[in-house]
Amino acid sequence: MKEFQIVKSLFALVLLLLTLPVFGDANRDGPIVGHSQGNHRLDCTILRPWASEGGPAEGESPPDGYPVIGWTNGWGQGNVLGADQVENYIQGLDFWAENGFLVIAANQWSARSPDIIQCLQWLLDESQVEGSDYYRTVNPEQIGVSGHSQGGGAALKAGNKALIGESGLTWVSTVVAMNPYGPSFVKAKGQNGQIMVLGGARDFVTPTDSFSEVLRDSILSNDQGGVQAEWDQGTHCTPACRDDFGIFGELSLLWWQMYLQGMDKCTELEAILASGEWAVQYSDNFICKGP
Repeated sequence: MKEFQIVKSLFALVLLLLTLPVFGDANRDGPIVGHSQGNHRLDCTILRPWASEGGPAEGESPPDGYPVIGWTNGWGQGNVLGADQVENYIQGLDFWAENGFLVIAANQWSARSPDIIQCLQWLLDESQVEGSDYYRTVNPEQIGVSGHSQGGGAALKAGNKALIGESGLTWVSTVVAMNPYGPSFVKAKGQNGQIMVLGGARDFVTPTDSFSEVLRDSILSNDQGGVQAEWDQGTHCTPACRDDFGIFGELSLLWWQMYLQGMDKCTELEAILASGEWAVQYSDNFICKGP
């Protein structure tokens, strides 16, 4: 009987492993680890939009390089013992990479803005090194930053940062913050570009009324603005910690396509936000006309 239970348990384990989502490791590179910069250790995971080992195949990379998205983890997702690591967001990050973005994530527990800026700078530097897998693969003019919870606050803090490209200074272009943690907003006012702040009506960790302050301060500090959207079914971790980021992933992809790939996605984005499941605030200068 005991042996039968062991066999039964092993069968269940195999069945579970077979039903877990599978991602091609060929498009991952990491961790990239380097020397400390103050208290911020270089530690990054890269998700590449090409499937081949090494760099992209000849002619595969866009002429100006791939747009880049930097990611910062949340603080706990309800499980401080490790649920804030990159692997817990990997499906959403894969989703972005599969749609033509070079994604780099700061591996730190509750990454801060210096962590993701350090990862982005490393990637920019590598894109200038002949022989590197990332040589000429980065578009330094198209850089977005995103994050969840405290990582969302860190992304907003990174939204006014400059990086050093081959031709001089380059800037973070735009930010998508998911359920950003309130106290992080203290230094998140100035932004280089417009922002999208996503939250949930059932989020009792970061109250969504604070998001309105972020949008307002972004307008007052340097007239950038953007959109703040609250999903009536959202909690602090749903959908940001699930699958391909769920509806947040769909909205953020449209945002990246607009701001980092130059596509016209206003109709699709506004159709989702006008569905009746969202409480939405647009700045007057929002790139799309709000409903």
